[in-house]
Amino acid sequence: MDKNLIRNVIAITDIFGEGQKCTAAAIEYNTVIDGTSLNINDFEVEGRTITSVYTNDVPVHENYGKNGKFVILELDSEGTAGAVREMSGHGPHGRSVFHEAVVRVTQKRDIRTATGEICTGFNEAMENNKTMDAQADKFGEFSFHVPGTDRKMNYRLYVPEDYNPLEKYPLVLFIHDAGACADETIAPLAQGMGAVIWSAQEEQKKHKCFVLAPCYPFVCANDDFEVTPEAEYTVKLIKEITYKYSIDKNRIYGTGQSMGCMMLCEMNIRYPDLFAGCLLVAGQWNPETMGVCKDKNCWIIVSQGDKKAFPIMDACMKSMEKAGGKVTRGAFNAKASDEELRAVIEKLESDGNNMYFTWFEGESVIPEGVIKSDSGMHHVMTWVRAYDITALRDWLLKQSL
Repeated sequence: MDKNLIRNVIAITDIFGEGQKCTAAAIEYNTVIDGTSLNINDFEVEGRTITSVYTNDVPVHENYGKNGKFVILELDSEGTAGAVREMSGHGPHGRSVFHEAVVRVTQKRDIRTATGEICTGFNEAMENNKTMDAQADKFGEFSFHVPGTDRKMNYRLYVPEDYNPLEKYPLVLFIHDAGACADETIAPLAQGMGAVIWSAQEEQKKHKCFVLAPCYPFVCANDDFEVTPEAEYTVKLIKEITYKYSIDKNRIYGTGQSMGCMMLCEMNIRYPDLFAGCLLVAGQWNPETMGVCKDKNCWIIVSQGDKKAFPIMDACMKSMEKAGGKVTRGAFNAKASDEELRAVIEKLESDGNNMYFTWFEGESVIPEGVIKSDSGMHHVMTWVRAYDITALRDWLLKQSL
């Protein structure tokens, strides 16, 4: 076969709670391919296992069963297979490095076109010339010069489809964890679901909103309850976005995990009238200063096995109660269904309080088959699971100043 008959090879990525992975390859031919003639053994993707093959009329790996010019090769993505992130260094000095997804595809056997012609195979692998991510590609890439400084902040921004400047829209700010500190602006999107879940089609149908995901190249909130100037810069960035777009200033929301959770705690202390509500995941802050947040709308979720976040955030709750605040507490089974968790959350909400402190009980947040867990695993798995809980997202977007 003349490989010039192939227009493109596309690496398709998806974002999961544990991060972005290359999950499929799409081969675009110049002619419609007969999907009934295809077999997994017709193709090979270097270093990956093909789990399904079919045709489609668009480069999307959903098995519509349509004949089309695209042959979709779904790939095994269990564990770390297909992951696009690597860690450089360890501990507080560790950095994420994100690389472009690469697939090298070979057509080992002949296949048929929809008109019955033969497309002969080829043995020399073709590397993708394009990449696609249905979630991350929705976010524009921008840079913000911080007024009065020589600093800039890179960020990603999702603007709702059919944006109308005559309407007012909520804004969700997502701040990533220290493990996602990187130079690449894909980092806050590719690290997990914390940013992209809000731009998902089903979520936008319920809660049409902007999503702001700054990229922090280095740690900007630490376990000594210190933040860098990026906390102030982020507030200036929010103000810039509200100036450029039609944002409802009574419905600006904050959410973040680990470092992001801690940074938001300090931002709430400094700017009590900025956020209508916050979903704070797997973090902790200074119990001696958190009492002033007693009247904020916050839902905190940690793991019981997280030896820092669970006890320290509990101490923060006690400081709020000492200051006259009211806190509702509750435990979640992380393996419960979305419907079961909604029932638990709605029962907690019925208390009518503004502050909720919840935790994944026992080992429930640890994946099946893991024999031994530690505090770090409990910590990370908190945000892998938390953003997938529909009722928590619904709670946040209901809040208003």
